[in-house]
Amino acid sequence: MGFGGGPFTGTIDSATEAAVRRFESVRHLPITGNVFTDSTLQHLLSDHRRVGRLLARATLPEPFWVVDLWEAGDASVFGAWTTEGDSSEQREVNIWCDRAHMECVLGEALLFQSEQGVELSAEGPEIYRISSWDRSEILATRILDEAVIGHRCERATLRLNRVEKSASRTRSAISRTGTCNLPGFAARSGLSRLVTPEQAESTNAREQRAVLDSIVQVGPTARAAIADVRAMGAKIAHKKQP
Repeated sequence: MGFGGGPFTGTIDSATEAAVRRFESVRHLPITGNVFTDSTLQHLLSDHRRVGRLLARATLPEPFWVVDLWEAGDASVFGAWTTEGDSSEQREVNIWCDRAHMECVLGEALLFQSEQGVELSAEGPEIYRISSWDRSEILATRILDEAVIGHRCERATLRLNRVEKSASRTRSAISRTGTCNLPGFAARSGLSRLVTPEQAESTNAREQRAVLDSIVQVGPTARAAIADVRAMGAKIAHKKQP
């Protein structure tokens, strides 16, 4: 955690006591140098659990495309999925399109943190009817039609573009009357997109910085060096942009 630089002997020695005192000072605890002091030990265990939770947080996967058989009528993509205006949830999506049956299947999963670590809660699948499939793009539409209520409330349009390596789903309301006003049947509106490799890399780097900045004790010199490396990386990334 940055409070002691080693060497680590596996025993409580003077270096350990010095590191404990630095930890206690930063955490505004009574300075004892004794790792087994109740308040010190509780804070150490709390920080340890927090580091575990942060490191266990799911990182955004870069999109994985399978388009070798696009011309033959088979295409799929897997990756992180984001909805405009909602950054509180992390989702992943798996989309598979089959031209022979003129269908695309979209499976969506919500990622959440539990005591066991990161888990998935699957939703769907959603079935889309393909309306067009050309050399670069697939367009498919799903109409939400609940047989129980017999009323169409929502339309969703799915678009896959192998040139841009982009995938999106646009939801729009087609009715807000009758049963479409009932809880659970109200139409949802909004745009969901596949997270790009650049977005995934940026988000994952931000999560790593959160661990560094909120838990690990880094001195001014090391923090300045890290800032220089980050600035250099940003410059390199900017130069690579077309």
